[in-house]
Amino acid sequence: MARRNSIGRVDALCRKAIPQEPPFDIRIHGAVGPARGLLQKMLEAGIRARPDDKNFSELIKTGFERRTIRESVRWLNAIRREYGLEAVDIPVQMVHVMDPAVFETYMRRYRGVRGRKPMPAGTTRFPHALMKRVADGAECVMNTTHEVVHLAAYTLFLFRADMDIGHLRFTADSRVDIRRSGLRVGDDGFLGLNEAITEYIARVIRQKMAESGGLSDRLKKKVIGFGTYEPQIAVLERVVRELFENQDYGMSIAIWDYFTGSNDFLLHIRRQRPEMIRPLRGMNGYEKSALETAKALGFTEEAREIRHMIKTGEYW
Repeated sequence: MARRNSIGRVDALCRKAIPQEPPFDIRIHGAVGPARGLLQKMLEAGIRARPDDKNFSELIKTGFERRTIRESVRWLNAIRREYGLEAVDIPVQMVHVMDPAVFETYMRRYRGVRGRKPMPAGTTRFPHALMKRVADGAECVMNTTHEVVHLAAYTLFLFRADMDIGHLRFTADSRVDIRRSGLRVGDDGFLGLNEAITEYIARVIRQKMAESGGLSDRLKKKVIGFGTYEPQIAVLERVVRELFENQDYGMSIAIWDYFTGSNDFLLHIRRQRPEMIRPLRGMNGYEKSALETAKALGFTEEAREIRHMIKTGEYW
């Protein structure tokens, strides 16, 4: 099935793009008065801080890695401008490149990657992105564009505080949780859908990089039309075809929600096809999960296509 690399526009007031930090909000439960304002500032400072775990260490970036990050951010912001959104400021130093062994240790200890599950090539710890160093330039471009898009997703943090006679009291339950990241809700809700949107945008970024002359001919052949999470994208695109007469507009609604924190896309699904919500909520980032979701939704053609992807690996 042919994949589209265009992004339609949502009607919006276009204004001059002023770089700002990636969008996030903090929702605080259980704190009132001056303590709430103080807690808000403390939490914002903690979120922005560089990861300082003892097992976190990064490498000096190569010239190619730095250029790829800058180009990814440049074209990410070009897409945001199409939606009338301000540019986001993602400095090169917010993307951390790690030795593969160190990255794997970090993921197993702090990200819960266990057993024989495939080790991801990158992760975000808002507003930072962490990636393992790869020797292949095409893989570097793939990983960087994907993680940079994650950094621009709307993020909502939730903090539950306890008050004791007007004073804050921190307990074992006093922690910051990510309530929303792009389309992902909580820890895993709509995780696969969120990864599909992320990679869809990353694919458009790579297309724009190629058209601008930012990629060599060799890299163009390896990164255009290919990417991660293709099984999840197959499910996403079928959902859009089912629910929207104008498919570009439907995809634009999903992307708008991803960047802004709105809920129009999922609300539209809930109103039009409520039976889709449970399978889509449960779809994660693994191929077999996308296959089971396609089967649960009755997407026979997509299920056949995903089986072919799993068998041949042709989507990467």
